[in-house]
Amino acid sequence: MEGPPEEEDRAERAQITLCLFPNLKEFIVVDGRGDAPRIILMQTGDVFDEETFKEAEEGVSKLVRRQADMPLSYLMAIPEQVEDLLRALAIEAILQKIGEKGDPELPPRIAVLMVTGAALHMDREQMLQSFHTVIAEDAPQTAVQEWADAMERLIQQEKQALRRVEQEELRDALDGHSERFYTLWENRN
Repeated sequence: MEGPPEEEDRAERAQITLCLFPNLKEFIVVDGRGDAPRIILMQTGDVFDEETFKEAEEGVSKLVRRQADMPLSYLMAIPEQVEDLLRALAIEAILQKIGEKGDPELPPRIAVLMVTGAALHMDREQMLQSFHTVIAEDAPQTAVQEWADAMERLIQQEKQALRRVEQEELRDALDGHSERFYTLWENRN
């Protein structure tokens, strides 16, 4: 027998939510596995430390060596396999940093929230609503406020980083060094 819809939603809700900003090294981890969600700020360097790099190098080496006995066309799949490897290593490192909880045989459900586009223009009320809708419906107000404060700060930093990227792209376009922009009479060969 199925439970009420809110129980089903809660059961399907991610236990860990990563709030990633494409141009920032800092990101937010919301660990909802306990009684109250924990808001953890992390840096890319926290995840990709020397040990993780060593594991990544070994993993890529194994992937490439394994392909040596395959047809050359199989090499085309290596980028996706490297991406899968790096994602798995990053998730494993994040879980180690925030403290492994639960059954190691049953990994937690993880959601990734890419904070781009319209999400960069949310006001505080929209942020609070999205937290309750996406992350934790009945979270303590302190956790929600902590997340909203971190989101506001990182959204402002992401907007500044985007402006810098756009200025660099424009500068490159004007200098003729851009792959994204070119004139109609330019010979790209």
